[in-house]
Amino acid sequence: MKTRIISGTVGALIVILAIILRTTVVFNIFIALITAVAIIESQVATKLVDNFSLIVLGCVYGAVSAFIPLFDFMPTGLLVTAIYVFACVVIVLSKSEGNTVYKSVYSVGITLLISFGMSSLVYINELYSTKSYMYTSSDSLFFLLFALGGAWFGDTGAYFVGSKIGKHKISPVVSPKKSLEGVFGSMGFILILMLILGAVWSGAVLDSKSYIQFGWLILVSLLCPVIGLVGDLFFSFIKRNCNIKDYGKLIPGHGGILDRFDSVIFVAPFIYLVLLYIPMIVHK
Repeated sequence: MKTRIISGTVGALIVILAIILRTTVVFNIFIALITAVAIIESQVATKLVDNFSLIVLGCVYGAVSAFIPLFDFMPTGLLVTAIYVFACVVIVLSKSEGNTVYKSVYSVGITLLISFGMSSLVYINELYSTKSYMYTSSDSLFFLLFALGGAWFGDTGAYFVGSKIGKHKISPVVSPKKSLEGVFGSMGFILILMLILGAVWSGAVLDSKSYIQFGWLILVSLLCPVIGLVGDLFFSFIKRNCNIKDYGKLIPGHGGILDRFDSVIFVAPFIYLVLLYIPMIVHK
């Protein structure tokens, strides 16, 4: 437990430092490193991919994806992704021995999923620089905290409620400890935290002509734990099928990077897509 607390504290401090430096390239480098390591873990720990070239190419694509939001996303993102997929096809065709279809599809698919999920944090951070949306730099910080909090802190509520009254198991085979009661506990805990964050932000950061749409904040807060749970179960499903406990040992007591960011990979894109269509913070 002591090791878990220490490593968790160190990890939290690193994340906080990255957020503090979010207006610099340090934030992009941080996301690039996290993405690359997560991609390596997803393919090496599971032993589902034994083609070294595919793994290296996936790491490069994942790292590059953290910098794509700094440019015009659509043409740049599509071009880089097309080049990545084409290169993967060439690698698979040039070394077909041992490259079964499911291994190749898994390698490409999991790389695209992790890359888009993690780079969504950069997209959120860059919203204020996009002229199409009336967001400020402080808004982007709020949304980053919203995405990370919505992905991570739900586990706390789920643990306390689930361990006390959890009886209805959601997926006994994939994750025996997760219960329906725990999900409701997670939703309630996240909702309270986000309402507090919204109230503090409204009073301490926003001016008199700006406001948070709390109706949307409540709805999104309730959905975040559900979407995060799907991400958790998805990566747990892969671990169960590969007979592994964790994706890595980089974070003592917690497992690998992917074990800590599995929910973020699903929640961050959700938050980003919501913000593209719903102005959670309005400036008059």
